[in-house]
Amino acid sequence: MQATATVGRPTNLQGVDDTIVIPVPERLLSAYAVATAQPPEQAAGSGDGLAVSIEPIDLAPLPPAALLRATGASVESLARLGTATHAVLVRSVGSVGFPPAAELAAYTAAETIAAASDGLVIDTVIPRIVAQRRAIDRDFRLADWVVLPHSVEAGLLWFTSKGMSRFGLPELQSRGVPENLTSAWGAVLTGIAQVLLSGHARALADDPHAAFREVPAEQEVTLRDIAMGYSDHARLADNPTLDVAAAFRIALDPATVDGEDAFIAVLAPSDFRGSTAQWATQIVRRLFLAPTD
Repeated sequence: MQATATVGRPTNLQGVDDTIVIPVPERLLSAYAVATAQPPEQAAGSGDGLAVSIEPIDLAPLPPAALLRATGASVESLARLGTATHAVLVRSVGSVGFPPAAELAAYTAAETIAAASDGLVIDTVIPRIVAQRRAIDRDFRLADWVVLPHSVEAGLLWFTSKGMSRFGLPELQSRGVPENLTSAWGAVLTGIAQVLLSGHARALADDPHAAFREVPAEQEVTLRDIAMGYSDHARLADNPTLDVAAAFRIALDPATVDGEDAFIAVLAPSDFRGSTAQWATQIVRRLFLAPTD
């Protein structure tokens, strides 16, 4: 998951609990755009839960080029975006589940339109240009669907994920991380996101209509979770060194203003006696510098 600049908000955590209760949205909106100089003559594909419309590029609600550059867009992609005359907007609304049916419908439709019109698929949730085809089956990679932008607060890093909401989960937030751990902590958070999404998928399979989920506050993340976040093939690897684990705690950071979103704050375990920076350093050393023999 690529790290870029972002702005979070202060936390409003309330004590230490054994579990946290996460609300499950009733409906989710998925939205993609295809930037193209060869727009289709009509918005084919509308219906079956999809809404497709065509707008002049100057009137379309697209992310600015500077933001797309910050989330990893290549010079070539930005040049193609600069020659686009229209945007095909693809939206889909559906219930929460895994795989996320509405998300897949919108993304698949955008991919099809882009292939037919030599266009660029833009994920408006993250936001970023989709540079390679995404999968949600055996080849699912969470890193394709979620990014971990960060900013600096008092000399320490503040991460806030973008993309967990497409699965019906609050975004993650992690503060107080040393700057020298930028890449490593992004990998750790990718693993934690994988842990939370895996639990979410199992819970939804058991009860697809749940309005709330009770989630353990104290959990563990392993190298296998991190590897799965970047490549699902790691799940099948017979490699015991991937099972080295580190503990973490989550707490719900509820919205304090109407219209804001709640976050899941990633924290040190309740029995850790030290700063967040010390804990983050300890986790990175344990996961990535542990003996392999």
